[in-house]
Amino acid sequence: MKKIIILAILCVMNAISLKALNTARVTLIFDNSMSGINERVDIVYDDFNLYKQFTVDTFRLNGNQAEQIIDFKANEMGFYNLLIDGEGYLGGFFVGKNDCVAVKVSYKEDDDSYIDSTIFNTNITDDYFRSKFVLRFNYDRNYTDTITFIENYLAKCDSLYDYNVALAENELFNKIKLTDEEKRFILGYLSYSKADLYARFLFYNFYNTLLGSDLEPSALVEKYVNKLFEDKELNNFDFYDRFSKNPRVSNYVTMVRNIIEVKLRKKIYSVDKSDPFSFHKVKIDYYKKTFNKNFTSCLIFEYIYSSIDGANSLEELSNIETLIKNNKESLIYEEYYNRLMEKVNIGKELRSSKEFGNYILLDSLGIEHTISEYNGHYVYLCLWATWCSACHQYFPYLEDLYQKYKNTDLKIVNLAIDKMPIEKIIRHLDKYNLSFDQLVYKGNFYSPLCKDLSINSLPHYLILDKEGKIINPVAPFPVQEKSLKREFEKLGIKID
Repeated sequence: MKKIIILAILCVMNAISLKALNTARVTLIFDNSMSGINERVDIVYDDFNLYKQFTVDTFRLNGNQAEQIIDFKANEMGFYNLLIDGEGYLGGFFVGKNDCVAVKVSYKEDDDSYIDSTIFNTNITDDYFRSKFVLRFNYDRNYTDTITFIENYLAKCDSLYDYNVALAENELFNKIKLTDEEKRFILGYLSYSKADLYARFLFYNFYNTLLGSDLEPSALVEKYVNKLFEDKELNNFDFYDRFSKNPRVSNYVTMVRNIIEVKLRKKIYSVDKSDPFSFHKVKIDYYKKTFNKNFTSCLIFEYIYSSIDGANSLEELSNIETLIKNNKESLIYEEYYNRLMEKVNIGKELRSSKEFGNYILLDSLGIEHTISEYNGHYVYLCLWATWCSACHQYFPYLEDLYQKYKNTDLKIVNLAIDKMPIEKIIRHLDKYNLSFDQLVYKGNFYSPLCKDLSINSLPHYLILDKEGKIINPVAPFPVQEKSLKREFEKLGIKID
């Protein structure tokens, strides 16, 4: 306790000395588990409007010390993360200019992860986000009638929101001097926390269950969805407004899009298949009809952004490029338009028979290989990582694929994108008894392979031709057996 008090006093003194520099200071406190760790660490700030992380500073960890102090530019108050080599989570905190934070960090060797805990922060707002604002609650899913179920949940959301806002306005804002923009950021976080809870509740209880059926949501449920969609203040943030720059906005927008996907699914299935734009037009027209211009631009950006990832051919990408240009005015913000065009151009390059590249790949013994060793065979390449739990669930399906196609021109190859020691990666794989080739690329999303191939999520699947060129940069997942079979048959790869 004495050490924490001394540290707190030092943090306050440091905050005073930092004022002239407009920087923030993080003090990392290590236990013995961190000994010998000297990885590169990026301090990143998330832009939730553009789905981009901005690295504000970089330093090298020195786990041999008891503590390490880092000063960095905190351009605006918000959530900052410490990422090992730009990927693995080391810790996170909420700070602004002139703040000091002390974070205790330890290492878990069994799963190659880190545990962080903030023990002091001069930014009082951090304490409210961590422990005082109530942002989650449990609810009883057993109900006798729909209206009581929804009304009870909505009343709980409203009650929590009123409590949080009163806490912010009557207590937090009196304790610390904040700009109007910073206050708006905090109130925006609380508003979208409530909206995200509510939209999530409606989607998972009343819409997600309708997928794959001909059923429609009841008029009663639709009434509550329409009420949410008609909230003018909630759905009218400006791209440059601090109100919108928090993670809850992104979560809420995703839930709204999910609800709309289900609402429109019958209309989407009945569109003119010969018109490549009719499918997109149904959704975009609904956005424009339902929401104001600012929120519509955000929905269109997110929708087209995800559509680029799902495009399987140059023709589809060309259609999406035309879609972007046709909706340039509706996107409003130049950043949205430029980001989408940049992503389309990367997608075109990948779909133009781009060579996979001669990256150094290691086998279980640490021997170096390149993908060119598979020339003469088609390759179904499966990118995964030890930290990716979703990746592991597809391993049995990959083994089934291997057994079916092992006597054909197709090679099934597992490629771990991972910096964990090879012996640990192999231990991860041992329990699956996989018969096909296992390789390792010592890197992450910031490494050349992922940057060159525009891979920003795992698992990811590609199909390579016999010369090592990419012929499908977003191949179907192994569980999508019929789709994969069609892909392979197009290449002349057939099984009995």
